[in-house]
Amino acid sequence: MKISRLLCVIMSAFVVTGSHSSAFSQTLLPITVTHYDLTLDVRNFASKILYGKAVLTLKSREDNVQLVQLNLLNMSVDSAKTNGQLVSVERSGDTIRIQLPEPLFLNGWGEVTLWYHGTPAIEPYNWGGFHFDNGLAYNLGIAFEANPHNYGRAMFPCIDEFHERATYVYHITTDTNMVAVCGGIHLSTDTNPDFTLTHHWSMMQSIPAYLASVAVSKYLPRNDTFNGAERNIPIGLYFKASDSTKVKNLFVNLKGVLSGFEEAWGPYPFDRVGFCGTNQGAMEHAANVAYPVGSMGAENEWLWAHELSHMWFGDMVTCINAEEMWLNEGWAVFNEYLTQEILYGDEAYIEYMKLKHRDVISQCHLIDDGYRALVGIPNEYTYGETVYQKGGLVVHALRSYLGDEVFFPAIRTWLQNKKFQHASSAELRDFLTQYTGTDMTGFFDSWVFNAGFPAFVIDSLQIIPDGNAYGVKGFIHQKLRNAPGFFTQNRLPVALYDSLGRRIALVSVEVNGEYASFEATLVSKPCWTVVDPDIRIPGAMTVDQHLIKGTGNTDFSGTYFRLITNTNPDSAVVHVTHYRVAPDSLKVPVDGLVLSDFRFWQVKGYFPPSFDATGRFSYSKTLHLDDSLLVSATDSLMILYRPDAGHDWQMIPATKQGTSFAGNIMVSNLKPGDYTLAIKKFGTGIDTPHPSETGRLRIYPNPSHGIVVIETGGQQGVAEIFTLGGERIFSQRTTSGDATIRWQASVQGNYLVKFTSDNSGLFLVEKVMVVR
Repeated sequence: MKISRLLCVIMSAFVVTGSHSSAFSQTLLPITVTHYDLTLDVRNFASKILYGKAVLTLKSREDNVQLVQLNLLNMSVDSAKTNGQLVSVERSGDTIRIQLPEPLFLNGWGEVTLWYHGTPAIEPYNWGGFHFDNGLAYNLGIAFEANPHNYGRAMFPCIDEFHERATYVYHITTDTNMVAVCGGIHLSTDTNPDFTLTHHWSMMQSIPAYLASVAVSKYLPRNDTFNGAERNIPIGLYFKASDSTKVKNLFVNLKGVLSGFEEAWGPYPFDRVGFCGTNQGAMEHAANVAYPVGSMGAENEWLWAHELSHMWFGDMVTCINAEEMWLNEGWAVFNEYLTQEILYGDEAYIEYMKLKHRDVISQCHLIDDGYRALVGIPNEYTYGETVYQKGGLVVHALRSYLGDEVFFPAIRTWLQNKKFQHASSAELRDFLTQYTGTDMTGFFDSWVFNAGFPAFVIDSLQIIPDGNAYGVKGFIHQKLRNAPGFFTQNRLPVALYDSLGRRIALVSVEVNGEYASFEATLVSKPCWTVVDPDIRIPGAMTVDQHLIKGTGNTDFSGTYFRLITNTNPDSAVVHVTHYRVAPDSLKVPVDGLVLSDFRFWQVKGYFPPSFDATGRFSYSKTLHLDDSLLVSATDSLMILYRPDAGHDWQMIPATKQGTSFAGNIMVSNLKPGDYTLAIKKFGTGIDTPHPSETGRLRIYPNPSHGIVVIETGGQQGVAEIFTLGGERIFSQRTTSGDATIRWQASVQGNYLVKFTSDNSGLFLVEKVMVVR
C-alpha cells in the first residue's frame, strides 16, 4: 500500500522508542473463522447499497464455547442462522455477537450464515471502505484514519484482525455489462434468469480479512501466464478498454520483476498475479491489487512493484499488529530498490536508495512529528514515513550487514517458515540469530526498536611508509542524531583515495560503540578517505561526489552545497559529506561564539594545482536546518573552518547572501576540510572585531536629535538598527560607490547599529542615542 502524507512543520524533534519483547500479547477469540463464502449483489450504483450473504466456517480454540464475535461497519444484519436455525444477533457499534445454540469444543467445527445490507462505510479520509465511484465498485481494505486500520468489516462480517486468516469463495452478481474480479482464481460466470451475471472466484490461500477484495466495472481482462520457478501462474490485468495502451506500457516489465522477486524471496505464493484498475489505491489485496488509474504512466512501475512485493511481505507473511507495520511496508519499499536492481543494475539500486535516504534524513522526523522507532508506532503514524521509508532503509542496512550470500537465503527461509502466518520483529531477530549464528540483538536494538540515526566521521588517518608499501591506521568517531545510544553491529565501508582522487582501497570496519579504528597495508599512498560512499549504512549524513572538468556550477545533491569553479586547468575530484549531527566543539571556547548543534560539512578530494573554486553553503530556518542556531536577527551568522579534527575551528572570510534566516554563505578559495555554521551572539565581546581587522563604524551625531549618519569606512554591506530588546526596526544596503547610510529616528531611546560586510562576512556593532 502506498500513501502520500502531508508535511507537518515542527520546530523541534523528539525521540520515540519501541518495545522489543520477544513474546507478544495478542488476544485470540475463542472461536475463529477459517473460511468465508461471500455472496454480494453489486448492482446498485445509484443508491450505493450492497446486499450480502456471508457463510462462515467456524473453528473453536477452546472447550465449551458458544459466543461468535464479528465485526461489521454501517450495514444492517437482517438475519442469521446456524444449522438452519435462526439465532439472535447482538450489535454494539461495529461488533456483532452471536450466541450459538450448541457449544463448540476444542477444535470443533461450526457454521453461521448472515444476511446483511446497507450503504458500506468509507473512512473520513475517503480511502478505506467500499466505494461506488464513477462506474467502479471496489473495496480498499485499510483505513488510514480508523483504529484499528483493518477495514474488511466495511464489506462483510468478519474477524478483522491482522493475525486472523481464512480462505474465501466469492459469488458476485453484477449487471450484464459488468465484470467482477476478486482475489484468487476465476471459477466461472453464470448468466441468471434476469440476465444479470454472477461471477465465482476462489482464494484458497489463507489471508486476513483486510486483504479480501472485490472490484466491479466494465473491465477488459488481459490474461497472460508467468512461467514461475515451480509452476505456471496466470496473470490477470483488469482495466477498462480505454486504458489498454497504458496498461501495456505500465506492466511491460512485470514478468521480469516477478522472476527477480522469486529469485530473491522464493516462489510466488498465490494462484494468480492480479491487478485491477480503481480510482483510489494502491492497495495490496492478495492476488488482486487495487491499482489507481491515475498512476498509469510507465514511470510508476515502482508503485506496482511495491504492491506486487506485498504478496510475500504483508500478504503471505503479515505483521502481527499495526505497531509492526514496517514488516509489511518497509520491506515493500526495499523492494522498490530491488526492482531497480533487477531491471537496471546495481548502480540504479544505489541511486534510488540514496534518493530515499536523503528524503528520510531531511523530512521523516518532520512529517512524523519526531524521530521514531520502527516498532511501537502510534496509530496515527502507522502509514507514515518512518514505517515506509525508514523501514526500507533498515532492510537495506540489514542486507549490507549480512551480505547477499546470507541475507537472501535467510529471508527466503524465514518467509517459508512463516508462510501464511503472522510475524513480529522479535521473531525475525531471533530467527536471524539462529540462522546466521550471529546474535542480532544489537542490530535490531539499534535500527528497529530504537529511534534516531548514527553518523560516522574519520577523526584522523595515520600513514606509515613501510618499504614499498604504506601502513594505514584510521580512527572513527560515531556521532548520533536523536538516538538513545550508540549503534552496534555496524560494518562500515571506508574508501581510501590517492593524491589524484583514485579509489585505491575499500575496507570494512566493525563499529560497535562511539569509537573504532582500522588498519590496512596498501601499495599506493592514501591521501584522503570517505566514510560509506555508497550509503551501506543509512546514517545521518548525505554524500555526493563529482569529477569536475572545466569551470561553472556543480550542485552536490542533498548536501546544501554548490561548487562554483573559477579556474580548473585539470580535472578535479570533489567529495562532499553533509553531516546532520553536531560538529566537534571548540577546543578553546570563544566568548559569544556558538556553533551549530545540528550539522556540518566535510569537503575532500583531489584539488589540482591552480584549481580555484568558491563553495556555496546554504543555511535555512525555513527548511528546519538551522532552527536552533538562527534564533535572533541581532546575531551574526558566519562559517568556521578546520583542515581536520586535529585542528580547532577558525573564523574565515565569507560573504553572506540572503536574510538572517535563509540564504547562502560564499567561501572563496575553497580548501579541503571541515566547515560548520556558527553565530556571534549580540552584545558579547566578539561583536566588535579588532579595528586593525575591519575598521570601525563612524556614527554621527551621537547623541542625535533625529538624523543618524552611518559611515562604513568604504565597505559595502548591510546596516541594521535594533532596539535594545532585539527588534530590528531598520535595514538598508550600501549602494555602489557610496558607503554612507542615513536613518531618520522617530522615537527617543538607545539603539544598536550593526553593519555586516559583504567582503568578510564579519560585522561591527555600535550604540547610538536618540534624544528629543
